[in-house]
Amino acid sequence: YFTKKPLMVYVGTDTGSVMQKLRAASNKTCEIPFVSSDQTFVEEGKSVTWNLGYDDQDKCLKGWEDMFLDMYLFTRCNSVMAGTYSSFTQSAPLSFMMHKAKQQQLQQQGEGDEQHPHYFCDVGVDGNRMDCASTLIEWLNRTTSMTWGVLNATKQRMKHEIMFPVLEGGGAIAQAFGRAGIKMD
Repeated sequence: YFTKKPLMVYVGTDTGSVMQKLRAASNKTCEIPFVSSDQTFVEEGKSVTWNLGYDDQDKCLKGWEDMFLDMYLFTRCNSVMAGTYSSFTQSAPLSFMMHKAKQQQLQQQGEGDEQHPHYFCDVGVDGNRMDCASTLIEWLNRTTSMTWGVLNATKQRMKHEIMFPVLEGGGAIAQAFGRAGIKMD
């Protein structure tokens, strides 16, 4: 897969020390380049959020720009690995990974040219496993394409909730999702 484009890992993180740790580990083992956008990181152990309470409008705008740049760059990646449960990675990046995987699946039917697969991966609670899905149904049902690491380690905890408007005969919507293979419990 990496003959046309070399392997590179884009890291979007709220914690600046993560980059130094990943680069150090890579230099000792496989020398895969880890890159990140140039941004101001928040205090160690804190995360960027829309309600951080900036005292300076320019800092607030810069924080938003950094978040949206990370989100855009995630959508340009072949696969996304989400380190913890996050609505940030489960918005545009998840949607784009599933869209790209579906498009690739449709294009490859009947073709022999394999391309890099597209996955959305959730890292387990303790970091000892990673579960990757290539379709939205796999991700929603938590029946993943691949799992790496310790198989009995705790999966990422998440709750998928789909809210339907109250419509006359609204059960038809839930039935349509049921036929698509999505668990509605």
